[in-house]
Amino acid sequence: MIGAAISLEGTLVRTAPGFEAEAREAVRATMSVDDATILAALAADEPSLEERNCAAAFRQQAARLIRARMSAEAGARDLLAALADLALPVAVIGNGYSTTVHAACEELGFRGVVLPSEDVGARLPSPSAFAAITSALRLPADRIWFISKDRAELDAARSLGFETIFVAHDQSLTEALEPLREPYTQSLLALRYMMRTALEWRPGHVIVPQGAE
Repeated sequence: MIGAAISLEGTLVRTAPGFEAEAREAVRATMSVDDATILAALAADEPSLEERNCAAAFRQQAARLIRARMSAEAGARDLLAALADLALPVAVIGNGYSTTVHAACEELGFRGVVLPSEDVGARLPSPSAFAAITSALRLPADRIWFISKDRAELDAARSLGFETIFVAHDQSLTEALEPLREPYTQSLLALRYMMRTALEWRPGHVIVPQGAE
């Protein structure tokens, strides 16, 4: 079995700058707090009730705004739909708040594994972020194809044993499907062989070749 992981921001989507500032502005207007208070609430390891409420308000506003401020890259939805049709384990990993990353994936129609850096505790291209991918997909790195338009992310993935697929900014993301076809076919054939072998063999059962007496 093989799997795929895709970087969100800059690969699947592009987000207009400033949406986080807009979210903070909305929170300031409703809660009478300043930016420093909002940022401190978001960073608090053991937040107070007031800080939790402040952080929750920001995340809610940010998730609402990103839906309006993001645009899908060419072929993004088609790529995700094609991978779903292949029944491959797929993860989308994004640097950002949990609510905004999940909201962006929902807008793309993605229903697989979503790995926001806020939940993972690490941002791409750190090794810990890639470790979260292998853990979530339950596959070793060399069985996962990492797709990105960011060369730093691809270099980091490759150094950790991942297979990588680079898609240029002027290319449709559906171009990423071609490098996956051969390993997908090989993986499928190997799975069928293992299933057939398991069905043929039983403890104490001898398989007699066809034509043998």
